[in-house]
Amino acid sequence: MSASSRLRGNAGSSIQWNRTGVARLSGLAYVDGKMATTAITTAPGTYALVLAGRKTNTVRIGSLGTLELKPGVYIYIGSAFGPGGLAARIRHHTEIAVRPHWHSDYLRAACDLIEVWITTQGGRHEHSWARAVARLPGSQVPMPGFGSSDCNCQTHLFWFQHAPSIRTFRRFVQTMVNVRR
Repeated sequence: MSASSRLRGNAGSSIQWNRTGVARLSGLAYVDGKMATTAITTAPGTYALVLAGRKTNTVRIGSLGTLELKPGVYIYIGSAFGPGGLAARIRHHTEIAVRPHWHSDYLRAACDLIEVWITTQGGRHEHSWARAVARLPGSQVPMPGFGSSDCNCQTHLFWFQHAPSIRTFRRFVQTMVNVRR
């Protein structure tokens, strides 16, 4: 898609792409308590959940342990390569899991979903995205091992006092891609 491409679904959600292939999904719309995913692709891809922690809280993260949640912004990096691709995975994350399965399910029950950043370009990017988010100014690791039990990353969850901009994130992702070449 071109840098100026914008998809709009019937429910009012929109996806804005830029030349790095990282898109920002905003205006998540809900119908009868379920997210309308008409503008979200079913293609496989990588995503970042941008979540708001509104208050201090203790959250049990399955067998991983306890997370001391504090006010601020959490960014969780994941991938969607199963059936339904990004639309199915993002739909899953917009709902509160009755029986939590992934680490992110436990966190999602305690935080509000602000927006989602996605890409469908070039295969799996969750590890390079995690490295990029770790290098963003103000990034902290709230819980080692979160979302990374199947890889060598320290974590896939990061905390910020204030949300980083997607523009800054895109710049750091592009730097990571250029370093790997």
